[in-house]
Amino acid sequence: MMIKTSPAVIFSAIFFMTLNATGVEADNYGAPIIDRSVRVQDQKPRHESQEGARFISPRSFDETVKFYKKLWKGNTNFEFRKIAAPAEVRALHIENMNPSSSWEGINIYEHHGETRVFVLQRINKPGKNP
Repeated sequence: MMIKTSPAVIFSAIFFMTLNATGVEADNYGAPIIDRSVRVQDQKPRHESQEGARFISPRSFDETVKFYKKLWKGNTNFEFRKIAAPAEVRALHIENMNPSSSWEGINIYEHHGETRVFVLQRINKPGKNP
C-alpha cells in the first residue's frame, strides 16, 4: 500500500529538519549544544561585558555536566571548574584552552530546577588586537 504525500508536506518537513539541525549551530560560536536546547533571548546583563549565546538545556544540571564530561573525556583542551555562586545556584565553568576556537568557555547554571548553558565568545583570538 502506497501513501501519497503532498509536496508541501515534504517541503515543510525538510525545512523544519534543516532549521532544527542548523538553527542552534549558527549562533553558538561552534560550541557543542545538547539537542533540543532552546535558545534564550540574548540580552546581556549589566554585569557581563562579554558576548555569548544562552540556552535552556532539556536535561538536568547533572545530566548536562555529564554530557560535556563524556564528550571531552581525556581531552586536555577543556578544564572543568566550579563557579562561586549563591547557595541556591549550582554553577560550573568549562574553559576551552584551544586558542583557535571561536568560544572560550561554557557556563552551566541551575536555578529553581532550570538548567541554562551560556557559551562565552572568544574575545581575543591569536593574531588579532584586543
